[in-house]
Amino acid sequence: IDASDIKSPARKPRHLESRLKARNSTKQTNEGRARHEAFLAARKNKLSLRTAHVQNVVNVHRERESNLKKEKLERLASTQELASKKRQDRIDSLVSNNAQAVQRAKEVSRAQLQRRVESSAELQKSIEMNLRISASRRQRLRSIPRAKILDPQSWALQESLAVQDESASLIQNWWRKVKLIPVARLYKKLGLTRAKANSMPFTKLMNKLQSASLIKATGFVLIRAKKLSDTPITHWKTPARVILSAYMFTAHPSEICKTMDAQEKDLMDLAETLLADLEHWLAAVKSTVVGLLGKVFLNTFIKYYAAFDAWKTRDTVDIVNQLIMHFIDLDKLWISVCHQHDAQYEWAPAIQDEQSNHLKRIQGFGQDAINRLLKVRS
Repeated sequence: IDASDIKSPARKPRHLESRLKARNSTKQTNEGRARHEAFLAARKNKLSLRTAHVQNVVNVHRERESNLKKEKLERLASTQELASKKRQDRIDSLVSNNAQAVQRAKEVSRAQLQRRVESSAELQKSIEMNLRISASRRQRLRSIPRAKILDPQSWALQESLAVQDESASLIQNWWRKVKLIPVARLYKKLGLTRAKANSMPFTKLMNKLQSASLIKATGFVLIRAKKLSDTPITHWKTPARVILSAYMFTAHPSEICKTMDAQEKDLMDLAETLLADLEHWLAAVKSTVVGLLGKVFLNTFIKYYAAFDAWKTRDTVDIVNQLIMHFIDLDKLWISVCHQHDAQYEWAPAIQDEQSNHLKRIQGFGQDAINRLLKVRS
């Protein structure tokens, strides 16, 4: 039965009703809110102070760690710099000691070579004198009759002939020395030695070796050396430039030879020996062994020239092969485009000019290079 008109909401218990009335009062609500806000403000202030303290501690710790790391890096850098300095000092000391040892070894070797040359010269002179005396005695025994063997005049005539022969040899050696002295003085005046060449940059040394006066002086030195030879000398092509090339091989081997094989190592050793023999010969121009040192230099140069010519021939073969390959490639290019209607006007002039340039370069290497081109092209 609907009895909504007689219904009424139930009231709260008395203890709840009084409590709710007390809470709903405006005064008590404002005081509670104030206390709550004050509590929150105090809590925030405390947390901010704690956060600031933590941040300060973290900053101090980070600053301390940064300072420690910086000091550690500074000590490490200082230690590395000190170690690098000590290592460089040690290297410099080793280089200096090794350089002095090498210089001393070179001086000892040079002195031993000088003594060996002098000893060989004296021995050769003694042997030649004994052979000359033996030949004179043998000739005297053959030419003098038995009845006059004991005649002093006959023996004196043969001795005078031997003296004349020896005098002619001495005069010839003196004249060769006189002609060599101004040549050696001119070569030394130009100021080119192994030590100076090793200290020069590549470009400066190359320009120095292309000097006309140096090439001319080197040619004069070689002419004086050829006068000492007892056997006929074959014709050499630009021998003065070949001698000067030894300075490039000894001073800048890496720029001259990209790959160092056995042939090039032998060529380097011969170049070093050639320059050493040249300096020894020119330094002993006023000594009694100048003739023998000149022969040593000439023999070394003959070996060096042969090795240099073989090395240059190998490079020449490679260059000629490349030129022939380019020439054949141009032939193949013309064969591939010759069927085009405008090939005579567009392709032919350029190909002919390029082949003409290659042919001129090939002709510069001699008839053998031309024959190889004809053989490959056929």
